[in-house]
Amino acid sequence: MIRFLRAFAPRRRFSEYLAGFALALAVLGFCATLGAGRAAAFDAGFRDLEFLDGERGRTIPVALWYPTDSTAGPLTYGGIHAGRAATGSAIAPGRHPLALLSHGTGGNRFNQFNLAEFLAASGYIVAALEHPGDRTFDTGDFGTAKNLYNRPRDLSFALSALLADSAIGGQIDDKRIAALGHSAGGFSAIAAAGGRPNLQNLFDYCASQPAASLTCPTNAGEHGEEDPLYIDFMSGGVSLKDARLRALVVAAPAIGPLFDAPGLAEVDIPVLIFWAGADAILNEPDNSRFYLDGIEHATEREMPGIGHFTFLSECSNMLRSVAPQICADPDGISRADQHQIINAETLEFLERHL
Repeated sequence: MIRFLRAFAPRRRFSEYLAGFALALAVLGFCATLGAGRAAAFDAGFRDLEFLDGERGRTIPVALWYPTDSTAGPLTYGGIHAGRAATGSAIAPGRHPLALLSHGTGGNRFNQFNLAEFLAASGYIVAALEHPGDRTFDTGDFGTAKNLYNRPRDLSFALSALLADSAIGGQIDDKRIAALGHSAGGFSAIAAAGGRPNLQNLFDYCASQPAASLTCPTNAGEHGEEDPLYIDFMSGGVSLKDARLRALVVAAPAIGPLFDAPGLAEVDIPVLIFWAGADAILNEPDNSRFYLDGIEHATEREMPGIGHFTFLSECSNMLRSVAPQICADPDGISRADQHQIINAETLEFLERHL
């Protein structure tokens, strides 16, 4: 059997495979910057939750932001990220659209709190979940088919858990549900919407490349042991489509060469794809082109001049000292300015399609 990703590189090199996503992505979050566009109707509320998936033996932490009539105040997420929300406040009356949010490899539920706070202030409930085995300080599933199989299932499980929650479910508009994701989180959202990866597609792509890269390491194709279910998923034999999803917004979605048009045929909802015009991590525009060409209702949004990590928050001096790679942007790029654009366009897309 094929050991996915682990087949491409030794475990200690996996963080290099998907763009070094394990490089302290955990300590990243987005700044509390409101994008250009309509004025915020609410303040952002915040709760930190946890749901047990007994079937898979996985506990899924969920950071929940939501519209509230209470007044937000300074709040530190995870002891690191300085945001602004009303902790434990009541959700504003009514039924609100829901956006699920999936972090990149090695990240956590607070990585994109800027976007979450912005959407919450605009009337959305945002559920940012963590993927066990592929998160900060818990990397045991790096490089496996198991990880890529479980990620989209985590999204569907979290959605079901939230809808069933007596304190939250009644205030979610179950006809207006979206999934968002950055990098490996973008892959997760697309797989949850029906994308079927096929490892052979990636092998074929890599065979056509003149040199090894982060997408195509030199030792691709080694064999190992994985559960047959995970291998079936990575061979295109399993669909994890969740029909409750009505739209996707993905930024720098990873591993595009895993997909061909037949593998993306089930993704029949609107998808906005942001890709970085100066992405030094993914092979762009090749990587995103697989998604754009295969998804019928995909909207392309190139962000000229920005890097792969520009989608992440502005870094504090401490973060710059420990994770310089993810804090550096191409010359002339302001993350704060780019976040205003990204936030506003994400909201506009969701308002149009949910």
